[in-house]
Amino acid sequence: PTAAVNASLSDITRSVLIAVVVTAAAAALLSLAIGSTVLRPLGRLAKVARSIAAGDLSERVSPRPPGEVGELADSFNQMAQSLEGVIAGASQERNRLAAALNSSIDAVVAVTDEGRIAFVNAAAERLFLRSHEVLVSNPLVWGMPDEQVIEALRVSREKSRRETRLVSRPNRQHLQVITTPIIGGGEWSALAVFHDLTDVKRVEETRRDFVANVSHELRTPLASIKAVIETLQGG
Repeated sequence: PTAAVNASLSDITRSVLIAVVVTAAAAALLSLAIGSTVLRPLGRLAKVARSIAAGDLSERVSPRPPGEVGELADSFNQMAQSLEGVIAGASQERNRLAAALNSSIDAVVAVTDEGRIAFVNAAAERLFLRSHEVLVSNPLVWGMPDEQVIEALRVSREKSRRETRLVSRPNRQHLQVITTPIIGGGEWSALAVFHDLTDVKRVEETRRDFVANVSHELRTPLASIKAVIETLQGG
């Protein structure tokens, strides 16, 4: 009986060991299958997502994985393509706006709620004698230390209304400053446009001086003629 029991135990043990080996082999094969069909493609998709987040909008999931993961990759690629198109369109519009503002002869400055410069066009760089990189993020008072301009921008930001100021700068430069609020402009809260009136003022001064000189020159002979007439009348 003991021998029979031992033989039965040996058979059971052998069967259990065989079952364990078969189960382990099946689990290993299943893991390999999952890794090659699911985990590895998902890893590629995650890598592409990180590349797009870093700014490489041209990255795509390729080659296409099989099965449901492949459908997920297709949707992801379509989303990435749409995102690339939207960003390209926004960038093009921004470039057009910058080009239009840079072609203006008037200096244009956008400021934030804190009064810091958010944008300057090429004319503003020439007016302030500083580059875009130097001006942006600095307070406007640093580039234009004029209380009238700062106050006009404050009123435009806080009361949402247009303001106009006439400002005189060194070297007899005269500016008309128009400030307006920016609605829905994100961090841009107000816009200042600087129109140079120096030439207009110079022409006005020249005309005024000419009129004064002509009046003086005419006044002298007229006075002489009047004196002669009075003499003749008296004599």
